[in-house]
Amino acid sequence: MESVVVNKPSDSEVHAMRIRKLNQDMEDAERLNIFHRFMHMSALAPNSRHEHVARHGELFTGPEMLEWWARNDNDVGCRCAAVMVLTDEAGNPRHPSLIAKAKSKLDNYRNIIK
Repeated sequence: MESVVVNKPSDSEVHAMRIRKLNQDMEDAERLNIFHRFMHMSALAPNSRHEHVARHGELFTGPEMLEWWARNDNDVGCRCAAVMVLTDEAGNPRHPSLIAKAKSKLDNYRNIIK
């Protein structure tokens, strides 16, 4: 049986997919008039950069996410994601337990990495 080799997507391909999804989510939320923010989700891997880990579980607007990824080399080798979180009109999460769970994962990561 022949083995199939699947090429790993490049950093630029991963980043392009991430930006397409973020833009689509922003368009859908605007079209449907949904109050939202995006929670930054770091990969929390041993090689995750401090700047990426520090944002884990924090809420940002779509434009803030786009601007951050465009700065410096934040997109290079990045495995972070932006997850839409429903909010009230003031930007507070409707389900704060989602944020608490992400922060708990971050605390566990920091205890392991020490």
